[in-house]
Parts: sequence; C-alpha cells; structure tokens
Amino acid sequence: MFCPQCGQPAPDGAEFCPACGSQLGTPRNDEPLDEIAGPPHLPAGAIGYAGFWRRVVAIFIDSIVLGIIAWPLGLIPAMAVMTDPDIASAIGKAAAAVVTRGLLTWVYFAAMESSGWQATLGKRAIGLKVTDTSGARISFRRASGRFFGKVLSCLLFGIGFLMAAFTARRQALHDLLVGTLVVR
Repeated sequence: MFCPQCGQPAPDGAEFCPACGSQLGTPRNDEPLDEIAGPPHLPAGAIGYAGFWRRVVAIFIDSIVLGIIAWPLGLIPAMAVMTDPDIASAIGKAAAAVVTRGLLTWVYFAAMESSGWQATLGKRAIGLKVTDTSGARISFRRASGRFFGKVLSCLLFGIGFLMAAFTARRQALHDLLVGTLVVR
C-alpha cells in the first residue's frame, strides 16, 4: 500500500502514513485525489514520487555541474568588454555567449532526461528518474518541452516549481504540461 499524499510505502492496515502522517484509506470514486494530475498511481518499478526538496537538491547539483562546464562561456563577456574597443562588437560577443550557454543548458537537460539514464547528473546522484506517466522513458522532444516549461515556471515567480509540493504525484507545472513524473 502506498500513501496517496506522498507516495511512500505504508504497512497494510495502517491508518496513517509513517512518512508524512496523512490519513490512509481508499478514496471514494466520486472524489479524485488530485483534480489536476489525477489519481496518484506509481509507475512499475518506482518506489515513490520525488518530493519537492529532493528535486531542489538535484537542481543544485545540476547547477554546479553546468557552472563548471559553462564557466569558460562566462569569461567571454568580461574578456570582450576588456579587450574589444568597439562596444557593439563586445555586446555581440556577450550575447553570443549568453545564447550558447542557454543552448548548452537546454541540451544538457533534454539529452540527459531522454537518455537511458532518464536523469540528469543531479537527479541520478540522488536516485531520481524522469518518466512519462506510465513509467516509460521520455523522448528528446518531451524532455525539451519539459525544459521550456521550466522557463514558464520561472516567469510565474517560481510558482510552477512549488506545485511539486502540493500535487498528489509531486508534479511541477512543467511535468503537468508534458505528462511526466519524477520518481525514485
């Protein structure tokens, strides 16, 4: 038996979830557990949904990885301003560096989440995977949609990310938009 709130395993016959303390029981058929994402069923092989804080740790690790990889790109704007007497040329080099860094970030997330690992290095480090709602590997196209959905979450002052703390299957806005889950 799994908790309908946090997705953690609970002993059969338990009245409350040992992980989150919510009341266990069978939902009534006329009352869905989550109006947005539907009933919280786990895909085969998953032991639980990735909670908000696990996802925060994963993105922190990914930020460090991307920072190390993209660090040379961050030097380009500074070097361009210091060495190029033509301001228009310096701005062009800085813009190219920003666009290149954005493309690198997109390819990192989309390629890693659609790979056989089904996870970025940060997610993999803490045992998370990105799947579709049935537990299958996602395509590069769906992973790209998930990435650009994160941009929308940023534009909404982070509310799209906070949704992962409140939906039954711990889905953020970008997961709901493209039909993905992050599972343990």
